[in-house]
Amino acid sequence: MHSARKLGFCSRPSGEGPIFVWDFQFGPRLPQPKVADAKRVTLRMRDERVLVRFVQRLADGLFVGEVYGFAQTKNLEFESIRFEDRILFNEEHVFGASN
Repeated sequence: MHSARKLGFCSRPSGEGPIFVWDFQFGPRLPQPKVADAKRVTLRMRDERVLVRFVQRLADGLFVGEVYGFAQTKNLEFESIRFEDRILFNEEHVFGASN
């Protein structure tokens, strides 16, 4: 299993939240989305966006998920990270999230 922190993944600036892409329906206002509710997230390592699915919350601000692609390279591997590898990350590593 990889660690986003040990691999030097980018972190969001303090106080800046991730961008959420959420399905919505008309009706009562929904609560603000949370990374803990996301099914997919986008992490960043330098200029590459790392796509992660099957996100699970382990502890407050700590998550694990499975890499399912890379936005820029379109390869199955980026540096030491491969398609279907598991990665441990913190909430500040998340730049985008979706359900």
